[in-house]
Amino acid sequence: MNRRMKLLFVSAAFALICNAAAAPLQICKFKDDKKGAVSLTFDDGTRDHLVHALPLLKQYGFKGTFYIIINRVPPQVKEPRPLNGFLTWDELKRFLAEGHEIGNHSMTHRCQLTKEKSMEDVRREINDPIPVFREKLGIEVETFCYPGCANTPEIEKIVKEHHLDASRWRYACGGPKFTLEQWKQYMEQILVKGEDAAMMIHGIVPGGGWSPFPDRAMFEACLKDLKQREHLLWVDTYANVSRYKLLRDSSTIAIRSATPRRITAELKTSCRKPVNIPLTIRYTGPETISVSQNGKSVKVERKDAFSLFDVYPGEFTLQK
Repeated sequence: MNRRMKLLFVSAAFALICNAAAAPLQICKFKDDKKGAVSLTFDDGTRDHLVHALPLLKQYGFKGTFYIIINRVPPQVKEPRPLNGFLTWDELKRFLAEGHEIGNHSMTHRCQLTKEKSMEDVRREINDPIPVFREKLGIEVETFCYPGCANTPEIEKIVKEHHLDASRWRYACGGPKFTLEQWKQYMEQILVKGEDAAMMIHGIVPGGGWSPFPDRAMFEACLKDLKQREHLLWVDTYANVSRYKLLRDSSTIAIRSATPRRITAELKTSCRKPVNIPLTIRYTGPETISVSQNGKSVKVERKDAFSLFDVYPGEFTLQK
């Protein structure tokens, strides 16, 4: 066998090994290989979010996304305030301190963006809040919520110039006739379809924001049901789910070397935005494995016939 033939044989053998090794490694659709993802989103920034939503989210261990309309944040307030009054900047800092996301719900919410008089008005409604959030809260706002859920591809393009993502159609939760059964139907649909879904919530209790739940007990019952499904559903802020999806959809796994006991691979991404979040990788195989990245051990969760671990873009090593 001449030298050229040997090289071709070695290359073909290496390709076969790599392909065999690559097949057991897959990027999971959602974090921790959950079947769906749910974001609890709260619109308009009314005070009942502070009084009722915040303590219940803490009780059940959930992080929410609160969409704020800049021109409705009061410069000063007089006590006592009604539940449908709007949150102050200092109160919004409490949400950030507890790990919740503050999102952009436009400058004025005076109408649906599709009904604005010009695209310049649309651009102002979307972009003018950004420096205000930076000044008042010290954050770079990441996600946008369309007023009235109305948008067009042109409007979405403007949003994504300075935001990771925007909430599109969402599951509407609340209203005097809203029931726990309706909530459960939403959850079942999300699981069957394998969706990432946002729950659109306004008021928590009557007298609070727009279209509230029948009472606080109903809102809590929905959270309790979601907690019971947490082994199937990933519950996180809209920004965190958006980050994962953005990285997932622009990433692949490349095998750098492979032996029967060791695989060196790279999580490659073409993502143009900085996304500091790991992806969950699924290894299908009967072996117990260990994983390391950048010289550090990575936690591995063993299931019946596969293993799960989280890695960031870059090289990682799997030892069988």
